[in-house]
Amino acid sequence: MTLFVYGSKGSNEFFLTTFFRLIGDFIRFNRVIREGSYDLVHLNPSLNPKSYFRDSVFAWITKYQRKKLLVFWHGWRWSFDKRIVQKSLPFFHWTFGRADAMIVLANDFEIRLRTYGFERPIFKETTVVEEANFNIEIPNDYSLKKNILFISRIQREKGIYETVDAFRMIQDRFPDIHLKFAGVGGDLEDLKDYVSRQEITRVEFLGWISGAEKLKCYRETHTFVLASYYGEGMPCAILEAMASGLPVLTTRVGGVSDFFEDGKMGFLVEQRDAQSLSEKMQEILSDKDLAQKIGVYNRDYARMRFAPGKVASRIQVIYQKVCQE
Repeated sequence: MTLFVYGSKGSNEFFLTTFFRLIGDFIRFNRVIREGSYDLVHLNPSLNPKSYFRDSVFAWITKYQRKKLLVFWHGWRWSFDKRIVQKSLPFFHWTFGRADAMIVLANDFEIRLRTYGFERPIFKETTVVEEANFNIEIPNDYSLKKNILFISRIQREKGIYETVDAFRMIQDRFPDIHLKFAGVGGDLEDLKDYVSRQEITRVEFLGWISGAEKLKCYRETHTFVLASYYGEGMPCAILEAMASGLPVLTTRVGGVSDFFEDGKMGFLVEQRDAQSLSEKMQEILSDKDLAQKIGVYNRDYARMRFAPGKVASRIQVIYQKVCQE
């Protein structure tokens, strides 16, 4: 198995630098595929403008070189789907539509691909959680944990303002609880200004975190929240929170809708509804036995579904099926 890495790796580039780097990536990929004895190419795009058009070239090269292609869609921006993809289906058929099979994170994505006219196999899978999250101890008394945690890009569609407003509604009742935002994004400074103007206390901004620092955050957190109305696939942070033994407050987005058990894994709340979110915050923070029960359930569920070994085994079976077609 060969891992082909491409892209800017998070660095800022000028337009011409990006253009020539992409050309270089395409040439390098074509050479690797042409010279290697590969049975299958596994491509991981998202349905957003940058990934869709860039990765369509890799898909086309793969089929040009007569290799089997498996496309695993990791995100789905519905506005882009409606505005561009549905209006240019011949391009889709000429590139990704030539895949031998696809993997999706949500039933809704499979339904959309079928409306595009894709008739080959579609499998449903999940993303994975690092083993370290499963090693976080689940406490006997969740009231000892004092944080509500948000981890994602800091942008409006992730429900950041609803989360802050919901927290403000419960502050007086829970004077020891803090709300922590981990992540960066285009709306970070505006959110900080909003918190300051509204004089909302006990809100902390951690910036980008990873590794031991992220694990520490999960270890110290009572409840995880992601009240998104963004075009999510399968938000990794929700899976990490579950593996860490945390109750989750979230919305019906992406693959979450297909597996999340309301009341057992935490609570589903209405999108763009701070009041609904605040009520569920209060409910989970007020009942330490419920929080502990949910935490144990989430850990067990995540171990069965999201552990690297479990996901890798299921993906291996998909590889075998696609190669045998």
